[in-house]
Amino acid sequence: MAKKKHIQSDSSFDTIVIGSGPAGSTAAELLALAGQKVAIVEAEQIGGECLNYGCIPTKSMLSSAHLFSTIKSQKTISNQGLLKLKLSRLISKAESDILRTGAPSLGAGLSEAGVKILNGRAYFLDSSRVDVAGKSYAAKNFIIASGGDVRIPKIPGLEGIDPLTYKNFLQRVKLKVPRSITIIGGGVVGCEYAQILINCGIKVNIIECRDRLLDNLEPEASNVILNRFKELGINIYLSAKILGANNSSTGNFKEVQFTQASLDGGLSNPTDLKTEEVMVATGKSMRDGDGFQNAGINCQDGFIQTDAFHRTSQPHIYAIGDATGPLRLTSTAILQAKNAAHNIANKNKNPIQHSDYNFVPASVFTSPEVAYVGVSTQKLLEDKLEFNQSLVQLNTVLRSSLEDDLHGFVKIWTNPKTGLILGACLVGHSATEQISILSLAIKLRIPVYEIADLTQVFPTWSEAISSAAAEL
Repeated sequence: MAKKKHIQSDSSFDTIVIGSGPAGSTAAELLALAGQKVAIVEAEQIGGECLNYGCIPTKSMLSSAHLFSTIKSQKTISNQGLLKLKLSRLISKAESDILRTGAPSLGAGLSEAGVKILNGRAYFLDSSRVDVAGKSYAAKNFIIASGGDVRIPKIPGLEGIDPLTYKNFLQRVKLKVPRSITIIGGGVVGCEYAQILINCGIKVNIIECRDRLLDNLEPEASNVILNRFKELGINIYLSAKILGANNSSTGNFKEVQFTQASLDGGLSNPTDLKTEEVMVATGKSMRDGDGFQNAGINCQDGFIQTDAFHRTSQPHIYAIGDATGPLRLTSTAILQAKNAAHNIANKNKNPIQHSDYNFVPASVFTSPEVAYVGVSTQKLLEDKLEFNQSLVQLNTVLRSSLEDDLHGFVKIWTNPKTGLILGACLVGHSATEQISILSLAIKLRIPVYEIADLTQVFPTWSEAISSAAAEL
């Protein structure tokens, strides 16, 4: 019989935050500044997945990939064929950027703010105590900001080929750069990595089960990215059903077998793709083994269930970020962290704060960039709500001709009665920066005619925003 693990005596806190990513560290620091005794628990690296494996390294590599692509497209530069982008150097740059952007110093900053750092994985013993590395800690409040695990789909043979993921990419690929790769998943992660890899001269395939890439975006945005990827030479297989994966019997290759839906509703003959590596980019799932059931925390469909104020089924336990889904965005998680911290620090006061996601922008750092905000037109159609919309191509503004970049558009949709902006989607150069104009308009309830009357700098990409607004 296994010997029962000895747990040392309790240490007490006002709030224990589980997870030190952008959401957890934000909440912990705010509560410490509010005068609370706060601890933060981290099972891996301080800074969480965004800083160490996700947002920072991918955006670092994408910045170099986009610069390389821009230089290669310039007609004024000679000997373009001699230019090469090396993935190994991009990875070295990404690792340097992780250090430079402050992830390692985040722990020191939290300590300076008065937050105690507990190293280990938190496991709920009950609704008021967690075990961390064999020691029990109690708290009046908890915030779960533990993120999620890489979701490996249940495909026969997939785990046996040890696929790449965003989490192991840097360590694995810097040891051996593949000449070809198949990416399973055509969402944000899959598309961003595809663009990094193709610019490094690596053959790229994307297999996506849905009928378009980035299917949470406006259809026009998906089409722009699809066409751009085809121009770059990325092979894309949509409406696919993956049958299995295995290591090739000849050579150091991995194989993925799949079929595709045909126009008549049937399935095509199986296709067998053979590449040196396979990468899984199919999202995240909730972490198992954190003892949520011991604390009486309700979970459903792989997510922790919360109310509008980020409280779980236990009112003193809050959950934010990826663990709550489905809005898995760093900006959303930080908004939730601010409001959860406010609600804990002001628990006996009213009003407590909830998070309004209608004005939180999201983005895809492909080239062209994609940014969007508000309620999607698809959701409005599903809810049978009326709206007006306009779409202006970027090739109608002079900046597009000067940059020799014709990819992209501005799409805005509004309430037909009030003229208030319901949502917007931008595709093109600096879209991720420009979206803030429309995000602010939604938050402050600025009518679309005010955006139409806004004087933009000439010649700029943002002129297309005023042009699209003027059509409504």
